[in-house]
Amino acid sequence: MNHTVKCHEIYFERVIESDLGKRKTVEIRNNDRDYQEGDTMTLVDWCPESKNGTGRWAQVLITHIVGSPWLEENMVALSILLQDFGDENRNPTIVEVSA
Repeated sequence: MNHTVKCHEIYFERVIESDLGKRKTVEIRNNDRDYQEGDTMTLVDWCPESKNGTGRWAQVLITHIVGSPWLEENMVALSILLQDFGDENRNPTIVEVSA
């Protein structure tokens, strides 16, 4: 399943970072979408000041999930692996991954 979610522009930059040592590999989220290992997320770059998307996106694979009792109820830490990224001129290709 693919989940399309907003991602603050500061964190989005870290998700698509070219230096693998600096790339963001964990996303903390409210588990309101029943995330599962093997799901994909399309992160939409979001500017909270203008309340608009920038047109950029990143597709990531959820490789591992940690929830309670280590995090607050309904919160999850998603290990993510960058699959693809682009902008409004290049739409994402949803990669189906079997668990």
